[in-house]
Amino acid sequence: MPRIRLALALALFALSISSLIAQDQQSPGDAWMEAYTQNPDQLQQQYFPAAIRMFLNGTYVQGAYTLGVIWQQSDWKLQERMVLHQAQPHVEDYLYEIAEYSSSSGTKIAELCIWNLKDEKPLKEFEFIVPISGTLPKAEVLDPYREKWMELCNAHKVSELVNTLYAPQTLYYNHRPMVKGRKALIPVYGYMESPQYSLQLTPLAVVPVRSDLILELGQCSGSYPGKYMLVWQCNEKGTWEIILDSNI
Repeated sequence: MPRIRLALALALFALSISSLIAQDQQSPGDAWMEAYTQNPDQLQQQYFPAAIRMFLNGTYVQGAYTLGVIWQQSDWKLQERMVLHQAQPHVEDYLYEIAEYSSSSGTKIAELCIWNLKDEKPLKEFEFIVPISGTLPKAEVLDPYREKWMELCNAHKVSELVNTLYAPQTLYYNHRPMVKGRKALIPVYGYMESPQYSLQLTPLAVVPVRSDLILELGQCSGSYPGKYMLVWQCNEKGTWEIILDSNI
């Protein structure tokens, strides 16, 4: 009888763990995907009114209707969406997410997005979409660049930090209109000039998606305790630069 109780307890424990794992894989993107496949004309309703889609060249478009139309006119025919990584930013009403789509053509498509959870219905507030292709670099290629970022940040050299590690067309997304370009970003990061400011970056997920492109989610510690989201791109000189920075 004790053996039966033990076996039953182990089975219930395994079931509870499986349930937790399944819950962890749930995403606001499930409703988005359902709208995409079953009611694409209403896809705009899955977006925050001022939602943004970012492009590789540093440009972006804004507006729920616009983003819905882009998907309707896209040549990609998505079939499934799989969550790769999630991270809760400093503000609990948001969710960072890296996902991967499969398509009818066989192309896999990576997505870096931000979900707005303020209302009862989660809405996508930001998305960056790119096909996965080419020979993918190792995640460790970013280690020296991340170390340099922390070195310059903790030395309070804001201008050097931005001019060295951010692309000319870099985008910064936070609780304000989109900040674009190095010149605009430097004063935004002016608080790093305080002698008391210090920050450490610990990557939680580093996802190469092209030979010249890597997505990163991570944890800040020190003067700021929240998460961060970065898109790194390798330039023509072979140097990795940040083309998107977000730390909601």
